Amino acid sequence: MKKTLVALAALAATGASLAQVTITGNLITGYQQSVTNSYLTGGSIVVGPVTSRSATQQVGASGFGVDTADITITAKEDIGGGQTVQAELGLTNLVRGSAAPTEFGAGDVKLTYTNMSFGRVQLGNTYGAAVFSGIPTAGAPVINMDGKLFELRSFSEYINYAAPVGPVTLVLQMGESGKGAGINLGAGQSGSPTSVGQRNNMVLAYYKDGGLEGFVAGKFYDNGNSDTIFGPAKLTKDRQYTIQAAYDLGMAKVGFGYAFTKANVGAKVNDMLVGVNVPMGSLEIGATWAQEKVSGIAGVPASTLTYAGVLPLKSFLQLADGTATGWSLGAKYNFSKRTNLTVNYAAWTRSGYEQFEAFGAKLAKLDTSGAAEMGYGPVETQANVLLSHSF
Repeated sequence: MKKTLVALAALAATGASLAQVTITGNLITGYQQSVTNSYLTGGSIVVGPVTSRSATQQVGASGFGVDTADITITAKEDIGGGQTVQAELGLTNLVRGSAAPTEFGAGDVKLTYTNMSFGRVQLGNTYGAAVFSGIPTAGAPVINMDGKLFELRSFSEYINYAAPVGPVTLVLQMGESGKGAGINLGAGQSGSPTSVGQRNNMVLAYYKDGGLEGFVAGKFYDNGNSDTIFGPAKLTKDRQYTIQAAYDLGMAKVGFGYAFTKANVGAKVNDMLVGVNVPMGSLEIGATWAQEKVSGIAGVPASTLTYAGVLPLKSFLQLADGTATGWSLGAKYNFSKRTNLTVNYAAWTRSGYEQFEAFGAKLAKLDTSGAAEMGYGPVETQANVLLSHSF
């Protein structure tokens, strides 16, 4: 690895003499223990009213492994006149296996132009941020609730413009959310529905001054599917509003986040998270509490919840209406600015929207076993002991 870094540094010095090149990374490894729900399908979907979910069983798993292995190469060039250009290339998801013992996947890729009198323009491909991370969690060393309580994260290609107005930064962004790792050049505004997801336009205002930090945002989607949740487009969104804030009290930092999402077929999702982080010298102790409420599915016309006009699925899907909660506790000990040990624990109920997403994906593949996943099952848990080093 040292030889690789030296070679990259030499290449940066000779090939881009006017650019400042930095290489950073993060390695997190440790032990995880979890208890999840396994859904017993019991055969094909039953026609008729459904009043309870299918049977479940608790499945435990544990073991050692790599949680995070990321490298980011950043090159920044001053082109004069208060203008800079910065390129960022991320490599992430180190995989260990017989087929690819050291294979890296694509991380965030960004190209940013900044003009001190005009603002900033950025283009990139990014793995969407957690629904609530950083600001609402107050930086607490806790377990993320995405894919558990909150919706699944996805990749997005985007272009945005940001301009500071005093302590406020205004951001206008257009994004293209694709299936899998991304959309690729020339296939975001239109193209095959099997690869092109929803486009979106976002307006965001970010504020930071003293101990207060936060933002409000509105995201508006097009290319939606208003007829049914199934087929290539699957479940699609109409709009989302978000507010997040954190305040540093000195002895502790507190955070709050709320998001409202409306799907085209009528489902409404209300997400909320509160967090607190207490620093005590080299030790940090934190906690979060989260809630997601799903409503509106029971009132959706049955025609929008039918696949190929054959499977009457509304009685299953309306089981997603309800409220799910989760919480997490964590402690982090900082050996230095770059190395720390984190111990954390989380417990949650799998939310209706997360079930809805997973079920739609299975139905698009003609897999009807997803019906057994609807409804609110037993609490799931996860515990981590992780050693992290950044460079």
